Amino acid sequence: MCQSQSEQQWVNELRDSSPEKFKDVDVLDVGSANLNGTYKPFFSQAGCSMYTGIDVMPFNNVDIVSPVHLYNPDKQFDIVFSASQLEHDLHWKESLMKFIELCKPGGMIIISAWCNLDRHGTRDEMPTTAAYSGLDSEWDDYYENRSVEDIK
Repeated sequence: MCQSQSEQQWVNELRDSSPEKFKDVDVLDVGSANLNGTYKPFFSQAGCSMYTGIDVMPFNNVDIVSPVHLYNPDKQFDIVFSASQLEHDLHWKESLMKFIELCKPGGMIIISAWCNLDRHGTRDEMPTTAAYSGLDSEWDDYYENRSVEDIK
C-alpha cells in the first residue's frame, strides 16, 4: 500500500462527511502490507472496532496471507477498503467481485487506485525495492493503472 497525500486527504474527507459509518465497524483492508504507510491507525482513530489486513505476502500489518479473490471467510465486513492495491492485482476483476461478496449489505466498499502512475513495485522495474508475493513471476511483475471505467 502506498499512501499518497491526496489519497489520505480523500479518505479523511470521506470519514469526516459520515463519521457514523466508521464507528464500531469491522474493516477488511485489502493490500494491507505496510510498504509505504498503513491505514490501520486511521481506522482505529475513526472508531472502527475490528481491523483485518489481507495481502498476498506475509508482511507487517498483514493478518491474512491470501489473494483476496481466493479468500473465503465465514463472515462479511462493514467496510472493504482497497488503497493502491488493484493496480498490482493480477486478478483484479475477480477481486472486485469478491469485494462485493465480502461486504455486508448496507456496508461500504472504498477503493482508491492509481490511474496515471509510472509502472512500479515490480521486479523488472524496481528490483531492489519490489515486494515479491512468492506466488509466481507473472504476479510479481504485474502493474496496470486502473480507470473509473475499469471499476464500473
